[in-house]
Amino acid sequence: MARDLNGRWLDERSATMAAPESRVRPANDVPGPGDLPPRLRLVERIGAGGMGEVWRARDEVLGRDVAVKLLRPGRSSPKLCERLEREARALARLHHPAIVTIHDIGRDGEGFPFLVMELLQGEDLGQLLERLGRIPAISAVRLILPVIDALHLAHQHSVVHRDLKPENVFLAESPYEDVRRPKLLDFGIAGLGSGSGLTAEIIGTPEYMAPEQLDMSRTVGPEADQWAAAMTLVTAIQGRPCFVGENLPAIFEQVRTAPLPFPRDGSMDGALFRVLARATRKDPAERFPSMAELAAALREWLRSQKKPETGPTSPLAITRPEPAGDSGRTPAAPPVASGPQHRPAPPRSAVAERRSSRPPSSLDAAIRASFTPEKI
Repeated sequence: MARDLNGRWLDERSATMAAPESRVRPANDVPGPGDLPPRLRLVERIGAGGMGEVWRARDEVLGRDVAVKLLRPGRSSPKLCERLEREARALARLHHPAIVTIHDIGRDGEGFPFLVMELLQGEDLGQLLERLGRIPAISAVRLILPVIDALHLAHQHSVVHRDLKPENVFLAESPYEDVRRPKLLDFGIAGLGSGSGLTAEIIGTPEYMAPEQLDMSRTVGPEADQWAAAMTLVTAIQGRPCFVGENLPAIFEQVRTAPLPFPRDGSMDGALFRVLARATRKDPAERFPSMAELAAALREWLRSQKKPETGPTSPLAITRPEPAGDSGRTPAAPPVASGPQHRPAPPRSAVAERRSSRPPSSLDAAIRASFTPEKI
């Protein structure tokens, strides 16, 4: 096993050939003008993760800014080449407002694959929780529902994401709206196939992995994404992952054996807890039949709530600066990669303490305005 920078665990025996076996991109290799098609001009690097790095680029033919995802220098093994192309195949199948759009895939001058995707601005849910600590249950459910709907579409196309977590839920800004829309990122380890189940890999992020993902002899299907969606929702509501530990074996033991603990801090009621408890049953067959049923249960819970009419700004709301100077132009926000960014993480205990020590903000009214009643 080898662990990458995002905490994913990969079975190297399952590596497939997507690039010459003996070649990797040198660690000091910086893409040059001749490495990509002439229509793409790299502007600046805006993100990096365990698998690749994302650049802001200019499509000179269409006259628009795009995100270009390249394999990271020194890490372009055949396995990672295959993962990048797997992400492209997954995204090409899916068209949903909560899924990042892929424009193209190609090979650079050295024969390594690259992706061209829409350029997003904003922050991911993990960054939002770093700022706010946690968010109220109603706000969190409204935020995650579009992602659950997107996963249901993915499952209908035999695509299992397998790495849903707060860092892969991006809150994208738009110049045409005053709210940010959730976008599901990073299909690099998604499973593709004619069936819904996959085996032979232990892969994901430990705190959000379902029990069946820890056992290479078991099938990993859409139910694993359901588990991860529920755990992501728990993290947003409580400000920390449900299962934490000093090391990976301790986390894995909790994932395999510990039930979902009922929060004693009043962050969620019994009805919502029962929905999440079903979505995190140890046996995948005991969870909801599909993401659609999970979404329906969450929407039913929303309808049962008394939604406050007032509250401070929603985490999805965009606060735009006043026009500056005589030009009347609003300064543009810096671009953000349409893929997860690597940020040095503090110790897990420090994250939990910082998040749990902050009281939840009342953000429900503004976040409710971000979604029409028809979508609830």
